[in-house]
Amino acid sequence: MRPIQYFYRNKSKEYFDMIMKQLDGEMRPYLKSNGGEQGSVVNGRLSGLFFSTYTDAMTNIPDPYSYFGPIRLYIQCLEMFNPECNLYFADFYCHDKRHHVTVIVVPKFSMDNEFCRQYLKELDVFYNPYLCLRVQCNGALTVMANMDVTVEVFYTETVNVRRALEFKYGFIEKTKTIGRGYAHPSGIPKNPSCSICNL
Repeated sequence: MRPIQYFYRNKSKEYFDMIMKQLDGEMRPYLKSNGGEQGSVVNGRLSGLFFSTYTDAMTNIPDPYSYFGPIRLYIQCLEMFNPECNLYFADFYCHDKRHHVTVIVVPKFSMDNEFCRQYLKELDVFYNPYLCLRVQCNGALTVMANMDVTVEVFYTETVNVRRALEFKYGFIEKTKTIGRGYAHPSGIPKNPSCSICNL
């Protein structure tokens, strides 16, 4: 587990232009695709936005490239994940060698929380092996993420990008793209031959 300051999300320039010009700066949730575990109960039933937590062990910063687009949005973790949220385990899968864990971050008193409580395993926000809050000696909170897997945060709320940039709890930078350079609309299924994540 390592402390992280930001969740981040890569998309195309066109995606962010649309948000800023047509949606009043709001990045709005959309239905989860069939990526990962094909039988996951959240596929096609829960809306959210994917953010990554992974940072390189040597540099302590995210990879300088992305499979999902050349524009990367960073949002301070505590703006999205804090004691007012609940956390749920949603998926464990791989495409090749590195494993991914998907956790759902959802406000406690939302309709989405009721769905997650009914169908998913709830995690203690202060103690679990994937993503948690740690209370420092001075009472401040730090977000800790597991780096042995790639922890993906599926956040169920709208993110106001314009406000994040204006009040400086978020920022944008350009990154290199590799592979396709965008997310496949239907999602990429898990590796069916892995002996670790196929139960």
